[in-house]
Amino acid sequence: MGKRNVEPGRSEMLADRKARRDARREAEGLPALQTMSKGAKRRERQEARAAQRVAQGLPPTKPRSVYETYIASSWWVNRRRDYFTKHEKKCSGCGGREGISLHHKTYARKGAELDSDLVPVCQPCHTGIGAYHKAKQSGSLASNTDIVLAHVRTTGEPGAHPLETPEQCERRRKKAASKASPGTKARRSARGMKYDVYIASDAWAQRRREYFAAHERKCAGCGTILDITLHHRTYARSGAGRELDADLSPVCRACHSAIHLYHKLKLGRLEDATDTVLAYIRTTELAGSYPEIKQQRRVRNKRRNSKARLAAAGES
Repeated sequence: MGKRNVEPGRSEMLADRKARRDARREAEGLPALQTMSKGAKRRERQEARAAQRVAQGLPPTKPRSVYETYIASSWWVNRRRDYFTKHEKKCSGCGGREGISLHHKTYARKGAELDSDLVPVCQPCHTGIGAYHKAKQSGSLASNTDIVLAHVRTTGEPGAHPLETPEQCERRRKKAASKASPGTKARRSARGMKYDVYIASDAWAQRRREYFAAHERKCAGCGTILDITLHHRTYARSGAGRELDADLSPVCRACHSAIHLYHKLKLGRLEDATDTVLAYIRTTELAGSYPEIKQQRRVRNKRRNSKARLAAAGES
């Protein structure tokens, strides 16, 4: 394969442009672009946009969608509570009683839902309805909801739908379960959905506003101002806005995930895991990292390769 023809003088022009760009970045106190990964470049752009929004008097990131805002509102919390005072808190598909949420069969009357617009479902069945509606790409959400729930009642498999095999359903359920943090799964099993309801309540919104009125809205680990959430270092006083300032830490999404991953790896107290991970991130300046992350990846890759070899041996 021959060498690609390059327009005469183009190499010198590109080199000159790169030199001028690096000189400009050096004057601004920024690292040269060739030494930055794609993720670092993207993060730098996000930081610049966030700083620009703050300078304009806006929040660092764009607000949530209208639907997410509605689901987190006190009106929806009260509507949900009112529904369950009149109906049994049980999945309409498999009959389970854990992790029950209210599914919208139609969004035509969002904000003024009738009881017939809503149906209680568990998390697997809720995911199955969404997967079936997305895969079918036809019919109304209400009719697809009825089809999936009828299929679940017939097969007895939570979250199953007519367009997938039992193996595919099991794979999808495991994938959905793995996305939830260990702390979330433990709270759901111990308290049902009470923690999620509290996080969506006005009491938590008020507690969060009070905290950020007294503290800087910046990640305690990497120092970014993007995607900041308030992490519970302990759940001993959670609920009704009773948390002390010492029970909370502002963290970005990447560092928040790292804290719970490390806590799952080490167990012990969540407060100790939080301090260890944040200290590690401040030392390494790597957002979302935690001690022994490489070791955990090696173990995970080793397990994956072992499963692949066993599967190949079984097929042969």
